[in-house]
Amino acid sequence: MKRIDSLDSLRGLAILMVTAIHCSQAYTSTSGISNLLFPFGSLGVQLFFMVSGFTMLLTFGVQFNRHVVGDFYIRRIARIAPLFWLATLGYLWEDGLGARFWAPNGIGLSEIVLSLSFLHGLTPQAINSIVPGGWTIAIEMQFYLIFPLFAYLFFWRGPGTVVPYLLVFLIYGLGLVTSRWVLADTIHPYLEVNEYPLLISFFYFWLPNQILCFGFGFLLFELIENKHFNKLGAALLIGTSLLTSLGLSILFLFLLSYFVMSNRISNGFLRHIGIASYAMYLLQFAVIHLVTWAWMSMIGHLPSFELGFIAVALISYGISRYFIAPWIENPAIAFGKKLAHSK
Repeated sequence: MKRIDSLDSLRGLAILMVTAIHCSQAYTSTSGISNLLFPFGSLGVQLFFMVSGFTMLLTFGVQFNRHVVGDFYIRRIARIAPLFWLATLGYLWEDGLGARFWAPNGIGLSEIVLSLSFLHGLTPQAINSIVPGGWTIAIEMQFYLIFPLFAYLFFWRGPGTVVPYLLVFLIYGLGLVTSRWVLADTIHPYLEVNEYPLLISFFYFWLPNQILCFGFGFLLFELIENKHFNKLGAALLIGTSLLTSLGLSILFLFLLSYFVMSNRISNGFLRHIGIASYAMYLLQFAVIHLVTWAWMSMIGHLPSFELGFIAVALISYGISRYFIAPWIENPAIAFGKKLAHSK
């Protein structure tokens, strides 16, 4: 697949947004800029999901059969799994098995197994407990499981179909209702007192609350690649986005993404960072720890947000671009493509 520069630039923007929000949690700003970036930076993950929705339709093609579906899963697993498995083992080595915010009772065998099998998004105790920010990978993998259904609906119903967007609306609405009035009371008795705060975060993280991002990614694909404005689909997504503040933020990201891609806006710096964004995402918490340790050892105090952000972004990018990409990421992707084509 030929790379789309504006799409990679959006990925670059997304990873910088995510890096900013994580650095703002570790360092204090001297200028107050982190307070301005906080509301925007927290949407970096949703931008990733939207780009992912676009990319999935782009790479799936125009046919639908078991071979196409099989190839899709082979390529996705080869792209995602090796780095995430290494991140799981790396953070277990770095942070150990002790208690932390996302695992108040520590890490057990169940959390490790769920993480390695990409099922950590099924429970509040596992969804973010081992790999910091690992909930996003859980959501991606969960959506991969149902994506062929969306691809089939687009292929079967043809251009302009509203059915995939109706499915997004149903999943989002059902998740909104059940999380507040059904599942919260169902899960609550199985949690210990110190695990109660995880339940609120779990229902923010879980797939039904994030599926609107993928829906807008589909709409973006129709607009940019198919040159078709799906009026019914757009009306359904926009109407759904008005239900919550997160939905309104996702609508803003869609408008931003459409402006960037329709005008083919690209930035070389953002584009290169975007290509390395997956590895940077998994790596950046370890780099934040490294920068914090180095700064404290050499200077005796924490860096400011501004300096910390620059250091974390550059070091994460350097390791991702010059070590992880050539030695792990690119060979895994190439192997996935070879395996898919050999079937």
